[in-house]
Amino acid sequence: MWDGLERFTAGWFKHLLLQEWIPAMPKVQSKLERGVPVADVGCGRGRALIKLAQAFPNCHYFGFDVYGPAVEEALARAKAAGVHDRVTFQQVDVSKGLPGSYDVITTFDVIPTTPLIQLDS
Repeated sequence: MWDGLERFTAGWFKHLLLQEWIPAMPKVQSKLERGVPVADVGCGRGRALIKLAQAFPNCHYFGFDVYGPAVEEALARAKAAGVHDRVTFQQVDVSKGLPGSYDVITTFDVIPTTPLIQLDS
């Protein structure tokens, strides 16, 4: 499932993140250009944060995910991409709160483990 989700969203990050999504939010883009702390909740294998770190090198990025193997892969990818000096990943359950404060908080590849809406039958 994790592989499938990543394959499904990879094109979004490659073709939309920097080209459309960030420019559609000029205040966020300005913060990223200036350099601020950025958190990604449910970072998965880190594809989005690594892409942002490559485009906006003045920021420090913090990825959080509850799935340990994804965090390990994200750490390896950040190192391979040469952004490990400004991108960190941690296995954290952020449902209990974020460890720190951030000027930009994102969430991309998040699958809820509990229903967001419960309907009575």
